[in-house]
Amino acid sequence: MTDNDQKTRHTGAAASFIARAKDKSNAQIVAANQNATQQQAEAQQRAASRLNLAHAQAAQTLGQNLQGVFLAAQNQVLGVDANGNLTATLPAAETFSVALDPGAKRVYWTQIDKQVTGFQPRPLPEPEKTRPLRAGEVALYQDGGYGGTLWVLNANVMDFRAVDGLNDQVSSLRVGPNTTVTLYEQVNFQGRQQTFNADTYSIGGAGLDNDTASSLRIAVSGSVPSLTPLQAGEVALYEHVNYQGRCWMLNANTTDFQVIDGLNDQISSLRIGPNTRVTLYANVGYQGTQQTFQGDAPNLIGSVVGNDAASSLQISRVTPPPGLLPLQAGEVALYQHVDYGGKVWVFNRDIADFRVYEGLNDQISSIRVGADTTATLYEHVSYQGRQQAFKTENRHLGGTAVGSDTASSLQIRTETTDGASLFTGGIDGKSIARSASVPFNRAAPPSAGAIAIDIGRQRIFWVTSDGAVYSVAFNGATAQRLFQIPNVAAPFWALVLDTVNQRLYWSTPDTIGQVDYDGSKGQILMGNLAARYAVALAVDARNGYLYWNDGRSIQRTLLARFKPQMLFPLKGGGAGLALDAPTQLLYWIEGGMLFRADMDGSGQPETVTRLPKAEITGLALLTTTEAASDRLTDAQATRQAAQVQAQQDIAQAHQDATGRRQAAHDNLKDAHTQATAQINDANGRAASRRQTGQQKVQDAHTEATRSVQDANISADAQRRQAHTDAQAHVSSAQQQASQTTGAAQAKLDDARRKKQNS
Repeated sequence: MTDNDQKTRHTGAAASFIARAKDKSNAQIVAANQNATQQQAEAQQRAASRLNLAHAQAAQTLGQNLQGVFLAAQNQVLGVDANGNLTATLPAAETFSVALDPGAKRVYWTQIDKQVTGFQPRPLPEPEKTRPLRAGEVALYQDGGYGGTLWVLNANVMDFRAVDGLNDQVSSLRVGPNTTVTLYEQVNFQGRQQTFNADTYSIGGAGLDNDTASSLRIAVSGSVPSLTPLQAGEVALYEHVNYQGRCWMLNANTTDFQVIDGLNDQISSLRIGPNTRVTLYANVGYQGTQQTFQGDAPNLIGSVVGNDAASSLQISRVTPPPGLLPLQAGEVALYQHVDYGGKVWVFNRDIADFRVYEGLNDQISSIRVGADTTATLYEHVSYQGRQQAFKTENRHLGGTAVGSDTASSLQIRTETTDGASLFTGGIDGKSIARSASVPFNRAAPPSAGAIAIDIGRQRIFWVTSDGAVYSVAFNGATAQRLFQIPNVAAPFWALVLDTVNQRLYWSTPDTIGQVDYDGSKGQILMGNLAARYAVALAVDARNGYLYWNDGRSIQRTLLARFKPQMLFPLKGGGAGLALDAPTQLLYWIEGGMLFRADMDGSGQPETVTRLPKAEITGLALLTTTEAASDRLTDAQATRQAAQVQAQQDIAQAHQDATGRRQAAHDNLKDAHTQATAQINDANGRAASRRQTGQQKVQDAHTEATRSVQDANISADAQRRQAHTDAQAHVSSAQQQASQTTGAAQAKLDDARRKKQNS
């Protein structure tokens, strides 16, 4: 092996050793980093768990401040406790706003006066209310003496809340022959009960109070005819095709067939009364695939909604051809064709989107209006685009501003001077009384407006549909008109008060604005919100924030500087908004559930309870404020302690990780020192080996030189001897040649003499 080969071999070994040392130290560093990262993650997870537990404990503590809620549900105000149990039902006509005076234990709401003829459902003709009943049927009446709204049923119903307007409304009843009816105070056949086997002029006293029934059972002896004639507004649903099997009879919208004994997903045929339209839905709550019927259907197999698939139902009246039934004040008839031909739709309230009614959108070609009524048709939904107002009938819309087959929304105004009223009742649902009334502006949308309470000043502020702001004393004195919000009129409003700065914040489905108590400094804060109802508002004057719920998210802004901040997205559509200032919690409704969350947007919303099935538009909290400060202090202390502990855990994890990283770096330094010493030793051994090799090479070179010299001397001696030997051979040869030549010459000379002699 040459010197270069040996050098290469030793250098490669040293490099390999260095590489292994570096790999080992790098592996130690990686392991230390991974260990540190894992410990940090575990520490942060422990901290997060402590924080979540602390938040949950704090939320539970704070949540104890909530005693219940009151809900505006259009035709009633509902009281619900913190566990979702119904505590009070107060009748209300088209209310969208509710407010509470917790100290006086009073609830306030606004509603359209019942004597406003233009906006009430058409009353049933008296013969329909008193017609004979079939075996197995019961007629339930809203008022005593068989008056008010009528519901006809022939099957067990476990929850009246699923039947439009029925819950806690029954005051009298009639039963069919061979029929026994048991009414229950609570849903699912619970609570106090009373059994009836004969007509009852007025319910109350013996077992069950008036306006308290929430479920019903029917027992019948004998057969029940299934093909007897139906009245207008009635539908008969059958278990099998061709009107066979069990029969269920309904005359009101029903949002959930599951509450009616055996009905859900069982319908295979149906019969409909005269001048009646029925829409079946595949899912509860009027959701899923749907189909509308205006005549009998002997077989639903292959239909749009499907066989054995219906889960909810809506019923509407179909107006007979024009001339046979005059329109009432506040009613409008829309016709598919000119000269009042084709399909007809009759409305007595604003319709923001014709697309929700089958076949109506972009189909109107003629119109009729009732007495003292103005109908305005709009080209687009939500009262947008070209428009035309009608006070009398119009046989052909082609020459009008809105045009034929183009209308998509409708507003109805009456010339009545009747208006809206402010009602109050106890939180137990009793002691209901009218507190004040205000007239409608003839050009304004028909709405009872919204209210908010300033408890410190003992005043109720009320904004009506035309933007007029009133002030009403708690004692029910005459409403005092304060000022007019300019250029704003809407069917739905919301109102909250900044009692510290004496300022009103108001909203419609499209706009949020503000104005001082005296009507000054009014301004629009936000527009183009496109909510279904008025955007729900809440104000935290102490911390200077305005909150709102537009149905898509919960947002807030500083009162001093309007800059929206999104706090919580809403997946299932939201309604209502209220805050509990002492506990700093927000409450709202989403998907039929009551939710709450921290007002600063931290943490995740939590579910409080399920609410009754109703279309809720307003929310007010019933709280216990006496212990709220203590609860808030305890909850904040719990959260602060958890936060401190979490920070300590994270700091310790960082310290442990730093120590492990330092140890890894020390290990790397030691490994590098060891590797350097080993490399130096290897280099020394390699140098010694190189020196020894070089000496051997030098000795070999000297020996070789000596051998060459000896060989050269020997060769010189041999060359000299050879030369001497060669010269001796040459001399001998020359001598022999001379002798030969002399003999030959002698012979030649002798021959010449002989020749001459001859």
